[in-house]
Amino acid sequence: MTAVTRRGLAILALQIGIAALLLAGWELAADRLVDALLISKPSAVAAQTLAWLSRGILQKAVLETLGVVLVGLLWGGGAGILAGLLLGSFRRAGDALAPIVDVLFALPKVALIPLFILWFGAGDQQKIVLVAVTVFFLFFYPVFHGIRAVPPALENMMLMSGASWPQRARILYLPASVGWLLAALRVALPYAFVAVIGAEIVASRGGLGHLARSSATVMNAAGTFAAIVTLTILATALSGAVIWLAGRTRFALRSRPL
Repeated sequence: MTAVTRRGLAILALQIGIAALLLAGWELAADRLVDALLISKPSAVAAQTLAWLSRGILQKAVLETLGVVLVGLLWGGGAGILAGLLLGSFRRAGDALAPIVDVLFALPKVALIPLFILWFGAGDQQKIVLVAVTVFFLFFYPVFHGIRAVPPALENMMLMSGASWPQRARILYLPASVGWLLAALRVALPYAFVAVIGAEIVASRGGLGHLARSSATVMNAAGTFAAIVTLTILATALSGAVIWLAGRTRFALRSRPL
């Protein structure tokens, strides 16, 4: 066993020990230091989670929230990448429209929830639109600035060789933005979850946000914590997948022959 492996195992053991101490402290504090009606306890949260799993409630909520996040990321990310490509490569249009994008980016997206409910109702559509609008800017700026950072000599060389705009986008612009896009995807995931959970809490008939809100409404703290823990696990798993994808992509780019 190498020194690096031993160090990694020691850190993992320390992390597990800290988590166990926190859970034990939470369990003991409930009904002793703080009313369990307010903070519940890990054993009650686990029991509530198992009850939801046995009835299929938690699986359905996870699939609904995850589906909205992925579809919203697809639409918002695709639109952001396309807009970044267009405004980044056509500089006059980009200089004219970039300030408008900056103003829209500064707008708190949760303020749009009532408007989207009015337009699209309380179903999945308004949640998908909110996620798409939220993550749009997180993909737009990396592509926009990635293209603006491309040396003019490379652009001029491709223009002189007769490359069309789609060819320049595929060969030059998008590869220049890959690293920024992977970082953007990791940042966009938490924002996407914030958007969808916010919409589900305000007005929704399903999803993890709905479970958390409905549990809090009936003073079921265990249910609220169960929804929060499930959301945390889901978001962490997706973030880990993005980190793995980023590592594989960087390796592939380094290994690609010139």
